[in-house]
Amino acid sequence: MIHTTRNILGRHTLLKNVGWLASGEMVSRITRLLAAIALARMLTPLEFGAAAIAITVFELVRVFNQNGVGAAVIASKNSALPALIRTAHLAGWVTCFLLAGVQCLVGYIVARSTGSSEIGWMIVCLAGVYLIMPPGIPHGWALQRAQNMRRLATVNAVQVSIDNLLTAGLALTGFGAWAIVLPKLVTAPIWLVGVMWGRPWRPDRGAGFASPRKLLSFAGPVLGSELLNAMRLHVDKLIIGAVCGLELLGIYYFAFNAGLGLSSALSIAFNGAFYPNLCEAFRRTGSAVSAFNKGLKTAGAPLAALFLIQASLVPIYVPIVFGMEWAFAVPLIAILCLSGPARILADGCALLLRASGRPRMELLAVSAVTLTCLGGLVMGAQAGLIAAAIALTLAATLTALALYPVVQTLCSEDAPCLMPKEAS
Repeated sequence: MIHTTRNILGRHTLLKNVGWLASGEMVSRITRLLAAIALARMLTPLEFGAAAIAITVFELVRVFNQNGVGAAVIASKNSALPALIRTAHLAGWVTCFLLAGVQCLVGYIVARSTGSSEIGWMIVCLAGVYLIMPPGIPHGWALQRAQNMRRLATVNAVQVSIDNLLTAGLALTGFGAWAIVLPKLVTAPIWLVGVMWGRPWRPDRGAGFASPRKLLSFAGPVLGSELLNAMRLHVDKLIIGAVCGLELLGIYYFAFNAGLGLSSALSIAFNGAFYPNLCEAFRRTGSAVSAFNKGLKTAGAPLAALFLIQASLVPIYVPIVFGMEWAFAVPLIAILCLSGPARILADGCALLLRASGRPRMELLAVSAVTLTCLGGLVMGAQAGLIAAAIALTLAATLTALALYPVVQTLCSEDAPCLMPKEAS
């Protein structure tokens, strides 16, 4: 059985890479479970709500560092890579320092608007992560382009596991909401050392620099897509907080992590391996549609099934793992789990458009998904948390199902493209 599994993984690069990333994520989630147990027993809903605001701001600002420059590097032709990655590296330094300043400013604004200086200082603390990242950015891109997911998975597992163990320890020693925030800054150097170890990228100083206009023509729409994805994944907390209040936000934040935390790790692993795989297929054959369908069948479908299995097990594991005091959140957690398969399909469609050199069409597709999901959430939130979760899940599922045939037709070899390819 083990020998057969190894043979299958050896023949399928995508499955092997998903396996590495998923293994790393699973190790991380085991330690996150320990952290979640400690947090559930030591933090109040108000402290969860304060941490949710700080982490949400950090995630929303951080998306500007996922601005499409790295996606352009991964998708570029081999001949254009040396100059392009040097330009992208310089852009990474500028972006990180700007984001650190922006996050500090947002922290000040949040502190003034909420009347909580503690939340403001949490946000400012997380700005330090951007000052650590720049030297390792091109090395991370080089590892993704080479589909070296084993290294990336190992680095991620070590960093996140230490983050989670620190969170549990700080929570048990009375750090409150800071137990969620501080470890993210403390563990950032682990990522830096990990991706630079062995120097997977060395600058070719004779290659010069690529045209910024060519880079931005691809990166601009991708940045828009990443911003919308971040809104879809994180603005829901801000909406719940604004409509339902800080205490219900804390309950929603707990339910989101208890439900989608583990399964989302697998979804993240799938996306991380899927995009380089699609780019390689496009460079090799001029079309990524076949690789897209194969990837959804061999890796996407099993991952979607795991979300459904988890939803059925929520009534069993939540009272055991997190305590009977959180049993009232079981329906909310189960409903949120049911939105997982739609996320896999929608993200896959967006990655196909990006790998096929159609970032502007990707932006339109992600816009549709984000608007329908958040619009459904706003309407449902008027009636409470359960209604909000139901509306979000229905909107995500219906939009993803509608998007799938459209994107497949658009990226088909024989189908006319609505716009010329914008990157090679």
